[in-house]
Amino acid sequence: MKKSLEESHLNDTQKYILFVLENVLEIAEKMNLKCYMQGGTMLGAIRHKGFIPWDDDVDLGMMRDDYEYFLKHVEEHLPENMELRTYWDESEHHYYFARIVDNRHLIKRMGSAEVRYENVWVDIFPLDGMPNGGINLLFHKSKLSVARFLYHLSCIKKVNAKRPGRPWIEKTIINIAIRLPVDKLFDMMRMLRDQGISLIYISHKMDEIFEICDDISVLRDGNLVMTKSAKETNMNELITAMVGRVLENRFPPVDNQPKDVILSIQHLSTKYEPYLQDVTFDVREGEIFGLYGLVGAGRTELLETIFGIRTRAAGRVYLNHKLMNFSCAKEAMDYGFALITEERKANGLFLKGNLTFNTTIANLNAYKKGAALSEPKMTKATANEIKVMHTKCLGPNDMISSLSGGNQQKVIFGKWLEREPKVFMMDEPTRGIDVGAKYEIYDLIIQMAKQGKTIIVVSSEMPEILGITNRIGVMSNGRLAGIVNTKETNQEELLRLSAKYL
Repeated sequence: MKKSLEESHLNDTQKYILFVLENVLEIAEKMNLKCYMQGGTMLGAIRHKGFIPWDDDVDLGMMRDDYEYFLKHVEEHLPENMELRTYWDESEHHYYFARIVDNRHLIKRMGSAEVRYENVWVDIFPLDGMPNGGINLLFHKSKLSVARFLYHLSCIKKVNAKRPGRPWIEKTIINIAIRLPVDKLFDMMRMLRDQGISLIYISHKMDEIFEICDDISVLRDGNLVMTKSAKETNMNELITAMVGRVLENRFPPVDNQPKDVILSIQHLSTKYEPYLQDVTFDVREGEIFGLYGLVGAGRTELLETIFGIRTRAAGRVYLNHKLMNFSCAKEAMDYGFALITEERKANGLFLKGNLTFNTTIANLNAYKKGAALSEPKMTKATANEIKVMHTKCLGPNDMISSLSGGNQQKVIFGKWLEREPKVFMMDEPTRGIDVGAKYEIYDLIIQMAKQGKTIIVVSSEMPEILGITNRIGVMSNGRLAGIVNTKETNQEELLRLSAKYL
């Protein structure tokens, strides 16, 4: 039987890896060091008499003393095409174990959000002893936990805080630490500036621009509209230049009038990590209800659970006193729920499609003419959403990838508005877009609330959550720490509630 292309490539990869392994074992033998197969490598050797068919690496272990000796002397014996990589001498090596790589060959890695290319390799792990039990074992585990924290902090941007099985304390520390390195980045930028190196810093975050930049330039619609010293301008002037008109306020007036309770969440918990625990709250018709908390607090998971894409362990969701325990997203959509996800490019858009495709994909039944889809109907609906949302584009046939982040977000809004939702849930709806587009989206959210739509907004920006909501629910480590009236609260109270269950 002819092998598939994928199988052929994987077998080629395994051949290259085997070549690296043979060199590693030969060098270890010269040094009189013992190596142990472990993990999938050991399983493959026993069960498959070779590689696991789908495996793309080899895992070896050495006792600590042998491991240290091997790392100290291995480069003396490696051929020219191979090199040693460790976390203390290779900035891009974000692992606590060593790796021998063959720099002649690259493989395509598909296991993360970003496709990346890496050399073929053999991983080598240090093997340390463990106390038999008692206080010594507890102390040993504590040392390992501290070491793991320190390692994660050293490469914090590469760590997946949501990885299953990660202790909640560790998740919390990682989520907090993710926000800290910006200060270190700015310190490094200032150091480089003092050394005579010029830097260009692009950001939608006004506070960062004024903190780090000496001169500020504003681009609007492909034209340079302003260049000034940071000391000679202010935020209002900058926003005016970006938007092309005066914005007297950063946020539109929140003048919607919430009515009676329409959505009720009762004792909601999740079955799998990251866990939600006994979350209960109500949202009124025409209300803008904010969800705030530290990264990893459970805000996204809460929206996903309500929407039916995360498994409940307990709890109920009611809409107009009717049970709405959705088991999938389609059910939620059929009952008038909409969800804007945090990562628009990953799971909110079809980047190879045009505006028409992305606008109509969630509501195809509305564009049928007989058994087929009506292209004129789809084009007309798209043109209408472009007009309503003030989307900057040439027309419905534009590729979605050609639009700015703010205009892409407007298309996503338009897609859901075509379904006329009753409950609109939004996860970081203004992330990565400029202040002008933000204002337009804020205004849209408030107008939808005035029309009677129930809005739930997740945001990590405290001014935003305070600027566009009626009430705010604060999440802390998978639990609802409290609900406050927006006009009666402040940043200090939100932060205090965010840390309540840490």
